[in-house]
Amino acid sequence: MDWRTQKRKVLEDEVEAFILQSVDWGLEERRLEDFNRLAMKVFEFQYSANPEYQAYCKKRGKTPERVRDWKEIPAVPVEAFKETAVVCGPLEDAVQVFRTSGTTRGSTRRGIHYLFTTRLYDVSLLTHFKRALLPDRNKMLMGILTPSPELMPDSSLFYMMGKVKEVFGAEGSQFFLSERGFLLGEFLKWLEKVKKSGEPVFLLGTTMAFVHVRDEMEKKEIRFRLPPGSRVMDTGGHKGKGRGVTRNEVLHLFDEYFGISPEFVVNEYGMTEMGTQYYDAYLGREEEKGERRMEGSEEDEGKISHGKFRIPPWARVRILDPLSLKELPPGETGVLQHLDLTNVGSAISLLTEDAGYRVANGFILSGRPKGSEARGCSIAADEFLRQRRTSTELTQRQGAKE
Repeated sequence: MDWRTQKRKVLEDEVEAFILQSVDWGLEERRLEDFNRLAMKVFEFQYSANPEYQAYCKKRGKTPERVRDWKEIPAVPVEAFKETAVVCGPLEDAVQVFRTSGTTRGSTRRGIHYLFTTRLYDVSLLTHFKRALLPDRNKMLMGILTPSPELMPDSSLFYMMGKVKEVFGAEGSQFFLSERGFLLGEFLKWLEKVKKSGEPVFLLGTTMAFVHVRDEMEKKEIRFRLPPGSRVMDTGGHKGKGRGVTRNEVLHLFDEYFGISPEFVVNEYGMTEMGTQYYDAYLGREEEKGERRMEGSEEDEGKISHGKFRIPPWARVRILDPLSLKELPPGETGVLQHLDLTNVGSAISLLTEDAGYRVANGFILSGRPKGSEARGCSIAADEFLRQRRTSTELTQRQGAKE
């Protein structure tokens, strides 16, 4: 067995135990020492197991001997996942491959996240999902407005939907997007049946899928008042081809057309390049009832308002100045850096192109920085890829000498 595989499995065991022990902690409790200890272990492993990442860290003067805090761990720009395999082990050992949608730069340059196991992805997903969305029950009838993972096995979102349906979906749960397209008629019939049964239902899907359903329901003059306890998880952003909606409009959509009030609508934020998801509410928590409102101004420079995304104990989020990449104080908008303990086999620290700002116990998304504002991210990506080329050239020269 490759040494990287052995070490990775040991770390995966530690991270899994940490997640299972920490999921019931309060929002304020973080056990920073335990988190930092694990983060340092994973960083040391990734530094040793990925020559490209090691060269990138050395260029920044950030070696395991010098780094003492998770905030100092060099972040891999998500752009790098489009150019190289960000892995800490033999590529042929990957058991799952997730690809980004390629919507921003075309399908030919899609980011790829290789997973050597789905174990940490699954335990993070299921424990956090249960806490945020199903605190009051173990299973619910689910109507899912995405394709199944069988139709698109390289989509992390559809994998997520398939896993939660498998574990938490009651009998009769189903997907309503197939190779034939969106099954609108079947979905509306299913909703009518649900309404008559009196059993609460769980709707899941992309935000824009629900917007399109609303458009069709409006044309047909259809409205539902789904049973009490029904809820929604929407994800994927608020912009479609040639249109966009605010978060408040989305909340109004579910209230008016499905009879689901805003306190039972939860937005999810995740990335192909990481295994942890964030939710903008935890259902059933008394201390959060006063927070189910929109933060930020929807009129402010055209930003789309979101709720506050909660950070689980096995992850951290920093907000960085998009030029200098220095950490910003709470309330100031910058680019997001994620530290995700589930990413043992790839990169624990990620520099994104998403913009947002910190608030107490979470963060607010505010789109993406424009033009030159994202220069720091671009420079970081160029530096990582330059180290990749240098590392490859050295390996080739050493091979030629042998």
